[in-house]
Amino acid sequence: MKYLSVVAVLAASMICTPTAEAANNKKPTQAPVTACDRLSGMPIAQSYATYDSGAIRYQEGSTVAESDALIAACREAFRRYPNEPRFPFRLGLALRDRGATREALESFAAAQVLGSIGGYDEAAILLFLGNNRDRTGFMPDGKAALAIIDEGIAKTSAPVLRATKAQGLLYGPQDIRDVTTGVAILRDLTAKQDVQGMVMLADWLNTSGNKLQQEEGLALFGRASGMGSGYAAARLAALMRKSDAVSALKYAQLAAKRENKRGLVEFGFFHEYGWGTPPDMAKARELYQRAALMGHAPGQRMLGFVYKSGKGVPVDFAKAAFWFERASDGGDAEAMVELALMYEDATGVSQDWSKARALYENAMRLGNVTAINNLAYMYQHGNGVSVDFARAKVLFEKAIAKGSAGAANNLGFMYYNGEGMPQDLGKAFSLFEKAAEGRNGAGTNMLGRAYLEGNGTRRDFKKAEEMFRKATDYGSRYAPYNLADMIEKGIASKNATDDVLALYKKSAERGYREGMYSYAFRLFYDKVRGRYDVEWGYSVPRNGASQDEAVAKEILDWLTKSVAQKSASGVRMLADFKADGFGVAPDAVEATRLFREAAETIRPAKLNFALRLRYGRGVAADPVEARRLLVELATSDIADSVTPFLVDMMDRGIGGPQDIKLASILLDDLARAQKNDVRESYQRGKATRNVGARLKAQRLAAGIDGNPDPAKARSLLAELALGGDDRSYTPLGMLLERGEGGETAPASAAVFYRLRVLDGDALAASRLALLLRDGRGVEANRDEARKLLDNLEIVPDHEAQMAYVAMLDSATGAAKDPARAAWVLSYALLDRNPAAIALLRDPRTLSAETHAATIRRLQNMNIAVPAATRKATALIDVATAERFKAMR
Repeated sequence: MKYLSVVAVLAASMICTPTAEAANNKKPTQAPVTACDRLSGMPIAQSYATYDSGAIRYQEGSTVAESDALIAACREAFRRYPNEPRFPFRLGLALRDRGATREALESFAAAQVLGSIGGYDEAAILLFLGNNRDRTGFMPDGKAALAIIDEGIAKTSAPVLRATKAQGLLYGPQDIRDVTTGVAILRDLTAKQDVQGMVMLADWLNTSGNKLQQEEGLALFGRASGMGSGYAAARLAALMRKSDAVSALKYAQLAAKRENKRGLVEFGFFHEYGWGTPPDMAKARELYQRAALMGHAPGQRMLGFVYKSGKGVPVDFAKAAFWFERASDGGDAEAMVELALMYEDATGVSQDWSKARALYENAMRLGNVTAINNLAYMYQHGNGVSVDFARAKVLFEKAIAKGSAGAANNLGFMYYNGEGMPQDLGKAFSLFEKAAEGRNGAGTNMLGRAYLEGNGTRRDFKKAEEMFRKATDYGSRYAPYNLADMIEKGIASKNATDDVLALYKKSAERGYREGMYSYAFRLFYDKVRGRYDVEWGYSVPRNGASQDEAVAKEILDWLTKSVAQKSASGVRMLADFKADGFGVAPDAVEATRLFREAAETIRPAKLNFALRLRYGRGVAADPVEARRLLVELATSDIADSVTPFLVDMMDRGIGGPQDIKLASILLDDLARAQKNDVRESYQRGKATRNVGARLKAQRLAAGIDGNPDPAKARSLLAELALGGDDRSYTPLGMLLERGEGGETAPASAAVFYRLRVLDGDALAASRLALLLRDGRGVEANRDEARKLLDNLEIVPDHEAQMAYVAMLDSATGAAKDPARAAWVLSYALLDRNPAAIALLRDPRTLSAETHAATIRRLQNMNIAVPAATRKATALIDVATAERFKAMR
């Protein structure tokens, strides 16, 4: 549609508009102030808008209702005062802001008939540049715009119209662009000291890319600012932020003082971020609000950010959405993206995927690259639309062409996962490189993973670490987690001195669920666990451990957050704490629910749950289900961890019928499966283990099937030990120490025990301590023996338990410690150590302090013992039998 006849024809078509002839036969009258003037906020004398004078100033309220009221008031004013040009001019502005472009042109045409400069100016601007508020597909028409603006210039000679014509020639449709003529017009206006022309020329010069022209533009902004232009002062403030913050602040303050909308927002930036002045969020908010109430879309957007972030005010998502919506209506693409995100996440508004998509599409039409990327992401993941990988790929490529690092990362993921296309790790790697060049955190993290795993490139731990560090600086939630993991695994550079706990915390605070879990995990093991004893799965505070309450709360808070984010590892650890009563009252029912949830996805968690059910540790004992779970795991990749427990239950007939023969078959199968793995690992110089063969040897030594053969067991364990199976050292050492299956060799046993002590084997440490205490096969050293036992959380060997109690009670190897002795003795009682039960029944070899401490500890464990008699009763045996009834 062409608009060459808009002045003569459309003006007459308005219902309330007088004919051109009637209007020309009457002189304009100065109408009184009306509701149209008040609601628009424009002075009566304002006949057109400039960069400084602005247009309609809105007041806080509902956008639609507010503009409807303004439109109605201006229609009524024009009906009552048909010869007053300001009313159709204001009406046109209000219609334009509602996106009603064609109606706005009709109103501006009526204003033109009455000689309104603003009528010509605004109509030409719409036809030159379009209306970013219009959703009807209205397209600019440069030739119609030139016809209108030339007519206006001929009739009014207004310099502002010449400036607008230059603007159209510089930025309008391609078919009418004429940079040479446009710049000439602006230079002529500048020579005549016209401020509007001067700032337009300065704007063009500063975007030209030519350094000399940019310097000229800055000088022109300076001249225009000196002539009273608030807009020029605002532009100087923006351009000088980095080079001269002090001067920039002064210009921003000057622009705000002159009530320039852009200047108000600029001055707000300086106060929000503390540029050249102390940070003052209250002042920034007040400046943003002033610009917002003047109808300035960027000011409305910034006010929305204030309420969304809670800077200086309580977080209020509803208000944030309100201001983002107003800014979106004003054509602000960034606000459209923010509002779309709120519709996606149901933040401050009801979730509405269709509105989110429409906002992204509108912002995309305005060239916003984030909107293009986000819209592509919707199609990639089927958020509110059908999954369309082809459409997503096209949009991602479009965004990449506009420089979107985020789109490069997202398209890289599509190639990485083979979404809608064959997997191509090489292309994925190239796209992640492009994302990293754009300082995209997620893409840089994925580049680090590519180097770490050798995906699309050669494996390079140094480059992986470098990328993870950069991604952490760029704000990635995953990168600090990955960097911490590299450091913990020992594959980061030797000079990596990062605080692993701090890295996990950073990942957690940025919202990564595994970062939340890992921070809680490390916090527990680094800060708490060392001050806790473990009794059959229960974490019991030692004296003075109450100081950990705050840490316990922090651990539980992060675990709870990780569980809310669906972290299976977090579920598993929280289940442990609910069962053990760490930081909370024990809750076997909730613990069981959490264990079942974790067991669905994590095999080690299923094993943990099975063992708790086996022994009734923190959950109701259920050996039948425990055995069923172990059977399910017996053929998994953790069979070597599962088989010992399953074989033990089969040997004893726990949770099902006794089946020694089937248990032997399981061990044979496991031994055969692991034999080749052991041989290959040994050839590569790595540690080798054959759980099946080792357990077979131990069962032979114990005579599980009724036919003990310690000699064969000893030979098999020796073969495994020579093959590099370090776990065989301890059972072999015990046969050597006791002379079972051959000669007694305590010195050789001590060598094997020492090797296992280095790997934290508690049983090896217990046996070595006994050799050192008695000087068997080694030089006697009771100090070292005591130290070995002191370093153990649990002493698993019955003989060592009683030896340790005696050492603690008699100050052997170190100071006397009745409290520790009582703890070890109570554990030995629950471990059904016959010597411990006999000792407590006849405690003449115990000191009074140790005996009293033991009685108190048993009473705290709800095992009633009459302290007055200093003798344990049959209640000990009853409690022990109840607690270990599943073990038979």
